[in-house]
Amino acid sequence: MAIAEEQLVGAAAAPAAQRIVTSARALRPWVRALIAYLLYQSLVIVLWAAPVFPDPRHRSLGPFLGDSVFYAWALRWTPWALLHGQNPIFSDRIFAPTGVNLAWTAFIPGPAVVMWPVTRLFGPIISYNVLMALSPALAAWAAYLVCNRVTRAFWPSLMGGYLFGFSTYMVGQMHGHVNLVLIFPVAIAVYLVVRRIEGSLDRLPFVAWLAVTLIGLFSISTELFATTVLFGGLAFACAIVAAGHDRAPVFRVGLEVGLACVIVGGTLLPFAVSALRHLPATPLRPSDRTSIDLLSPIVPRPGTAFGSRPSFLRMTEGFTARRAEDAGYLGVPLILMFALFAITERRRRATWGLVFVVLATALALGPTVHLAGRPVFTGADVVVTHIPLLLNATSQRFPAYTALAMGVIAAIWLRGARRPWGWLRWALVMIGAAALLPAVDTPLFYPTESVPAFITDGTYRLELQPDEIVFPILPTIADELLWQQAGDFSFRLPAAYIGALPDPFNHERRYRGLAMGQPNPYMPTPSELLSWLRGADATAVLLDDAARERFEPLLLASGLERVYLGGGVSLWREPLGGAKPRRVPTVGVSGTQNQQGGVVAGFQMPALDGTGGITWGRYAGHPLVMTFYTSACHCDEHLRAMQAFHLAHPDVGALAVASFTGSTVPVDVTTNLKLTYDIGVDQLGRVATSFYHPSPLPFTVLVGPDGRVLRIVDGPLDRAGFESLLPAEPA
Repeated sequence: MAIAEEQLVGAAAAPAAQRIVTSARALRPWVRALIAYLLYQSLVIVLWAAPVFPDPRHRSLGPFLGDSVFYAWALRWTPWALLHGQNPIFSDRIFAPTGVNLAWTAFIPGPAVVMWPVTRLFGPIISYNVLMALSPALAAWAAYLVCNRVTRAFWPSLMGGYLFGFSTYMVGQMHGHVNLVLIFPVAIAVYLVVRRIEGSLDRLPFVAWLAVTLIGLFSISTELFATTVLFGGLAFACAIVAAGHDRAPVFRVGLEVGLACVIVGGTLLPFAVSALRHLPATPLRPSDRTSIDLLSPIVPRPGTAFGSRPSFLRMTEGFTARRAEDAGYLGVPLILMFALFAITERRRRATWGLVFVVLATALALGPTVHLAGRPVFTGADVVVTHIPLLLNATSQRFPAYTALAMGVIAAIWLRGARRPWGWLRWALVMIGAAALLPAVDTPLFYPTESVPAFITDGTYRLELQPDEIVFPILPTIADELLWQQAGDFSFRLPAAYIGALPDPFNHERRYRGLAMGQPNPYMPTPSELLSWLRGADATAVLLDDAARERFEPLLLASGLERVYLGGGVSLWREPLGGAKPRRVPTVGVSGTQNQQGGVVAGFQMPALDGTGGITWGRYAGHPLVMTFYTSACHCDEHLRAMQAFHLAHPDVGALAVASFTGSTVPVDVTTNLKLTYDIGVDQLGRVATSFYHPSPLPFTVLVGPDGRVLRIVDGPLDRAGFESLLPAEPA
């Protein structure tokens, strides 16, 4: 009886399901396209954007550091420049007094203009978040349009769009590169070409829309524009071969594409001339260290759902591409799909898409092909690296075009699925799609509250002169850009973060600024700082309170005077008659110890008791525990615990360094605390800074007998904490 009831229910459900499918097929194409977009956008919200919604003004989709901050600045810069009658390609607001040409930076003028109403009403962080949240869905939707034109099937096209919009390339670039995730115009250009080839789009609308699309792409990213031209040419060559004797339509469309490119070139001529005039002498990024590995297509990297597994981490630790930038991963299921497509569709012209995938992957391997991080032979893109517009493109990003081709291939293959085994095709592609999902257990959103009240409440208008050149000292690099745009560009900056520095700025340290979280830490001498300020015509220094402990001793030693304190900053200027730098005892440090695993090559500093100098040679050949403290950290218990550790381990060197001391005579802690180990003095913290440690003091470092940095531990330690620095002895 129960079986009979189930059969009746099943019989009733089958027509209902069939009616749903029939109704869906009856929907107009634009309705199906809208449904596809909404599905993609919903997935973006679930995977990335949901944590931002509670506070979109103070949270960012992606780590709001470095590049992301520059994009937020750029979203305000282009509209501001246009409204003030300035050339947006050249900014006199940064790298003052000379200014800088922005042609080789990712200053996204197109999105800045489009998003100006949002930026004007809600601020650049909201605009940035909107662009980041829209980008994957737009890319997937544009790829869906391509797939749907080729297959005329909704579900296969939906899956094909997903493989592009949620590819490893997109997952990686969602860490903050808004200019690179706005890649949807690439797929739109392909869609227009497909429509023109099939005859559903006339010549003039095609040329006009393609020109607009390419101009829009150029305004988003010159790198994407250049690589689109490169891979578009590659796809055209594949299409010519695939067309066989019926090449006339392909040639005709190729000529029309060329006409669109001529229109684009004429429109963008002023920008192109400016870019070529300021062509970097050398690539901003080394091409042999920014390419995928031969294992990249099959081994996931961190950031994807399975890439953080220890076994995969060990396999990929030697890859040349950075974790987020390695876009090569496809996964075994999609590679298997690729192979099966070659078998099942071998008699169709569509199989020539396979050739494009192979060639694009070959270019992504870079000028030197690596296997598990080891160079094995010369690659295919040696010529590409010498083309001007491609000079700063990195081959690790080329798989974005592979992902688009794989999406189309998947849609065609799924369209051909037939009973009884068609479900196996769907299962294979869906498993491959799941392997591309990002690691959602660590959502990429960060607080962005880094503009002090001095700026936000307008106090800067009272304390700074209009267009004054101000040197900021910050907790994190690039924060100066947030300060400036929040101050409506009313003051200029002698240094700023714009990514890789162009010539001639990349050879001088002052153009990298000063910040707690400096990737390449450096502490100038007082004389150097004054030279920096005077060379840039900077008449004010703004010191963020969060960086005060570290950099105030430098300002005092430079002879600057504090003229304002409040609103999260202090303002410093040269006194009347000029600043006279104070003589500071010489401290030297050399090596690569700016991270764990680096090597201390040497150091020298005066001893606290004035008995002479302390050098690395005193400890060479023995383990050394170094702790860095300051008078403001109240580290008495920490230093006492180190004394107990020192007495228990006479074979281990012990050195405390009094760092960032504003006083010319640091407090003598040896008598009060009865310390017997060495204590050095580093008033400007040059040695502490060399370990790239943005956290407040104290911190402690274990250096091996060979100078290798074995451990770096934050905060005060007790006796057990010091003991834990040493490796456990075998039982």
